[in-house]
Amino acid sequence: MNYDEFEDYDYDDDEFNLGDEWENSDRTIAPPKRELITLKLLQEAIIKQNPDDIVMADFAEYVLPNLLKVAVGVTAKGGKWIEKKLAEGIKSKRALSDQSLNTHLLNGLFPANLIQKNYRN
Repeated sequence: MNYDEFEDYDYDDDEFNLGDEWENSDRTIAPPKRELITLKLLQEAIIKQNPDDIVMADFAEYVLPNLLKVAVGVTAKGGKWIEKKLAEGIKSKRALSDQSLNTHLLNGLFPANLIQKNYRN
């Protein structure tokens, strides 16, 4: 095809018609799903330590993610406890220190699960 033929070519021909899909296509790229590293590590540890325990598997899959979301930043003794101690004049960081509610609950769950597993055997 020479230059003259190129200029006169009918680009509306079906060969070049990309259809309406091309004009209306959504080229948005979804961001990768973000996961908490803490959640991923805890889930892996729970499954590794309890490979045949469907209750713990369900806990890791369904309860743990929601527990971490709901109780993030919540102290085990609660904000009211700290407010009371501050009102009493206690300012020592050591006296006011408290673990997170998540840590507190998991520190109770895992030993209880271990006792239950050993009792069953």
